[in-house]
This record gives sequence, C-alpha cells and structure tokens, in this order.
Amino acid sequence: MTSANNHPMLQLQNEIDQLFEDTFRNFGFPSRYLGSSNSGRQQMPFQATVNIGSDEKNYHINLEAPGLTENDISLDINENILTISGEKKEEKESKDLNYYRIEHTYGSFQRVLALPDDVDQDGINATMKNGMLNITVPRRESPTSETKQIPINT
Repeated sequence: MTSANNHPMLQLQNEIDQLFEDTFRNFGFPSRYLGSSNSGRQQMPFQATVNIGSDEKNYHINLEAPGLTENDISLDINENILTISGEKKEEKESKDLNYYRIEHTYGSFQRVLALPDDVDQDGINATMKNGMLNITVPRRESPTSETKQIPINT
C-alpha cells in the first residue's frame, strides 16, 4: 500500500510544479522554492533590467540597477561578448522592528550580451548615475562592399 506522501500522482504534481518554477523563476513571479528567512518573507532574487538600442554611430545599453553604485558592478568584454555582473547586498535590518512586509530584493546578477561585429571595443564608455548604468558602444564604419560580377564558364 502506498502512503499519501509517496503516491505517484503527488510525485508527478510536485515534478510539474518544479518544472513551472524553474521555467518562470526569472520572470518576477513569486516562488515557493526560493526559501524564506526567519521573518517569513520571501527572498526574491535581484534582477537588473536592460534596454538596448542603436543609432548611426553607437549602440546604447542601459541597465537599471537601483540601489547599486559603480563599485557594485563589473563590465568585462571577451571576443565580442559583454558581461555585466554585480551584486546588491542586503542591508542590516533593525532588531527593534517587526516587519510585516519587505519587498527589497537582493542578490547577484549577470547579463551576457553578444556584441555585433561592427563594434569598436576600444571606444566603449560606461557611466553610472542614480542606479542607471549607461554603456555607449561605438560602431565602426562598415567597409563599403562593391558587388563584383563573376563570370560562369562553360
């Protein structure tokens, strides 16, 4: 006889729940698997959002990282792969307060972006102001290609 906790249907339901949790974890939905602290609050991971655009001369990458400074973020480039990583550390809570709800998020993040071939890596510039990281990636002028007709021999 199978106990209620080991019933095959319950195991299947748990596996399906875990599949959905793994799939939607990075979409900002609450997760029952992320764990909670002693105060009973959910520990949601920190997510740095990014916008990417371009004009004729530059690519523009804007990363929103509220509460972070330039010392909390690292930019690395290797073979046209730009890696933006950082960490938002949890601030110490007051032991005198009983929190009923805390919605601050903490944790590390990493964004990996493949850069186009026309990027001038030596001219990349990054500035940080009010939790917004702005990265300007200059574009090299693409060489004008001339169409050449190739004769077909018989």
